[in-house]
Amino acid sequence: MDGGFSPEFTLLARHACQPPGAVCVETVRQLLSQGMDWEHLAALAQRHHLLPQVHAILSRGCADIVPSPVLDQVGQSCRANARRNLLMSGELVRIARAFNREGVPIAALKGPALAVEVYGGLSRRQFRDLDILVRPQDLFSAVKVLSEMGYEGEGRRLLEVSRAQRGRLVRANKHLQFFRSTGGSPLEVELHWRLGESNDVLAIPSERVWDGHAEVTLGGTKIKTIPFPEQIVFLAYHGGMHHWKRLVWLCDLSLALCHPPHLDWDALLALAARLGVERYLLAGLLVRRNLTQAHDGLPGKIERLLRRRQRDWRGAVDSVYHAMLAGEMYYESRPLGNMAWRFCMSSGVTAKLRSLRATLTPRSGDLLQRGYWRSSMQRSWQLATRCFGLFFRPRSAQTTDP
Repeated sequence: MDGGFSPEFTLLARHACQPPGAVCVETVRQLLSQGMDWEHLAALAQRHHLLPQVHAILSRGCADIVPSPVLDQVGQSCRANARRNLLMSGELVRIARAFNREGVPIAALKGPALAVEVYGGLSRRQFRDLDILVRPQDLFSAVKVLSEMGYEGEGRRLLEVSRAQRGRLVRANKHLQFFRSTGGSPLEVELHWRLGESNDVLAIPSERVWDGHAEVTLGGTKIKTIPFPEQIVFLAYHGGMHHWKRLVWLCDLSLALCHPPHLDWDALLALAARLGVERYLLAGLLVRRNLTQAHDGLPGKIERLLRRRQRDWRGAVDSVYHAMLAGEMYYESRPLGNMAWRFCMSSGVTAKLRSLRATLTPRSGDLLQRGYWRSSMQRSWQLATRCFGLFFRPRSAQTTDP
């Protein structure tokens, strides 16, 4: 790992993203003894959604060298996260039961399901929203159910547009956002009808999800999830699509790789290639190896692949580290860098063109505007502003978090 990283970021990347049994307490103590900006560490842990992991590391074998106010602050944040996660888990159960009553199958993505399935408990992973997957043909019914449950947001407009407009939305995008006020912070739901940016990417056979046996039990309710090893591939793709700007996604991948008792690496690579996301998987493995220094369990074939990709993708991988270190606004102000990263992850001309099309495709909120598709001038203006946005962003969005 690059020696230029701060000790606070090093603690998160090298130790918090490891499975709990792989964390060496003595190494952590040595790192902490070098001097730590505790306020900066807490802020980084919050931004990268790694508070539970940091609290576990600091409280096990290191409590004597951590200032008590810092440990108390992180502990309070973890307890607040646990309460929030319990609330959101209950909401997911409520949604699942409502969908079951209407005969609409759903699968849980990330969130509470991943916390229980991979992390071993609801309180052990931070998440801010609920992601659920439905079949494309059930999208209208799913929006109707969420609306009847009191959810608002851009997705509700799907009930008001024409069938042709709904069809264009389904082809052009992959999810809609909803929210419901609860008196405190609102509950957010992302309703997905596919996993990849197009029907050709991450198109997991429907029988593997809807007719399979992968499920998690929450509140006595069984909810379908993505089976392994497809789950590993999905997590690598999801982190890569977001430029790995949050370390929690790297932690997801690390723990998911440890979940199957005997992982067949050849089958995993073949699956990723078949789903069109092999480069995303290799990039995730490469970033994980570089940051966590985790070489254990990687077959020689994978190591050789990663060494070759390290040479070929050096600039792209460096951009991942910049995205991790930068604040959210700093990251959002560099759309060209994000597009260059996605181009690097796309294999072949067709995949690169598909990635470009996805970048320029109007967002769901645009597509659901009344009369949007009836106005060629409005369509042209939307496309022009998306293209212009790739080359110009205000300079006011600067990072203060090196």
